[in-house]
This record gives sequence, C-alpha cells and structure tokens, in this order.
Amino acid sequence: YNSADVIEYMGVITAHVDMSHPVLMDKYIYGTECEVDAICDGTDFLVPGIMEQIERTGVHSGDSICVY
Repeated sequence: YNSADVIEYMGVITAHVDMSHPVLMDKYIYGTECEVDAICDGTDFLVPGIMEQIERTGVHSGDSICVY
C-alpha cells in the first residue's frame, strides 16, 4: 500500500530466496479492467471480443462477472 509496506514485504520474501531469480514488481492501476481476445498470424490481427469486468478492479476474473 505504500513504500514502507513494499520494503517490509520484499525483506520477508527475499530472506530465504536465491536472488539469481528476479522478483517481478508490478503496479496496479485502479480503473476499468478488461481482457482482449486476439488472434495474429504475424501480419494481420483480429480482435473477436473485448470482455469487461463488472466487479470492482482487483477481483480475480474467475470470481467476477463479465460482459462481452
């Protein structure tokens, strides 16, 4: 939730981990969450559907309601 939380959490998860494997840092942006299905042959692409999450952002897609 803030810088101090990140520092504390990273200290916990890296204490017993081989650091030759990097830790992925990601930033979550609040807003509308959607998923796009796309097909590409290397030249052309097709977007047959865009799915919008109806639940608040951050709810796992398996637990949420979506609309196409």
